[in-house]
Amino acid sequence: MLGAIERKLAAILGDGLAARTHLSVVEGPAGSASPADPAPGRGLLVVGLAAFDSVTRFGPDVDIPDAGKLRPRRRGLPLDFRAQLDFLQTPPDATDLARADARALQLDDLSLAAHLLAGPDVQSGQAFEAAGDAGYRVVRLAVERASLTQLPTRAALTASLECRGEAVIWPPGAVGAGRLIAAVDRVLEPLPVRIDVSDRLVRAGGSTTLTVRSVGGRRLVDPTSGQTAPLALAVTVASDLPLGQRGTIQSGDPGAETGVQIVAADAGGTLITYRAPAGSLGPVRTEYVAIHLATPEGRTGVLLGSAAVNLAPAAP
Repeated sequence: MLGAIERKLAAILGDGLAARTHLSVVEGPAGSASPADPAPGRGLLVVGLAAFDSVTRFGPDVDIPDAGKLRPRRRGLPLDFRAQLDFLQTPPDATDLARADARALQLDDLSLAAHLLAGPDVQSGQAFEAAGDAGYRVVRLAVERASLTQLPTRAALTASLECRGEAVIWPPGAVGAGRLIAAVDRVLEPLPVRIDVSDRLVRAGGSTTLTVRSVGGRRLVDPTSGQTAPLALAVTVASDLPLGQRGTIQSGDPGAETGVQIVAADAGGTLITYRAPAGSLGPVRTEYVAIHLATPEGRTGVLLGSAAVNLAPAAP
């Protein structure tokens, strides 16, 4: 996401400054002293993101670029980011005239880069648009402060240009392409469903059985053919313990999400085996078994209810 923005910015500058044949444009850490000085008579432009601040309006839906007619929406993180362009220019020799010519060349490079980034397509973010789901959308970019001072740590001549932008980022690939809703599959259940726990207190490493009442029947999986399939439950464990240390569901088969088990529903009572954490519980004394309807893809759907399981340390 942020890496894609940095790489795209470097690509924009590389394309826009292609006529400056002495200058190479690379992606790298902003303000870094690590890039080697360019060869005599050559210039180097290092493009990197320097910082970002999260904007407080976290949570809006974001239109995802999509070649299709339907555009899915997704929650994004708005942020302000700052980018820095570091210019290095090595004079062709050690004479004062060569140094002055190299400095003029460098200032022209900086001026042309600033002019390029002040163009309407870059300022509006249009130049950052990428095919597919890139995980970001740049909505604004502005050229800000330039520093024309020489860094004492560099033999090459130095200058820098700072930019500030606004963008929205999201995990790419988290949502597939949108589709038309051809049919609505209704499942009638009073919520929350009744969940009975055999043992309300389970010691570390022990297990108990939960019984989910009344959920059963079939659901529509193919509106075209009318094909149905038995209902299934997606069962997870919610806890203050890290995912790899919390209790687990022993029944059913692994779902498409980490920690989710898919269990076939039985209207007479669906039995679910819960096993408590085997290691140290620390201060945790309760975990919750959450019961969802399972989607046809094996993911968690509508939450039907949850049941608390009280925990105790293993017997001494």
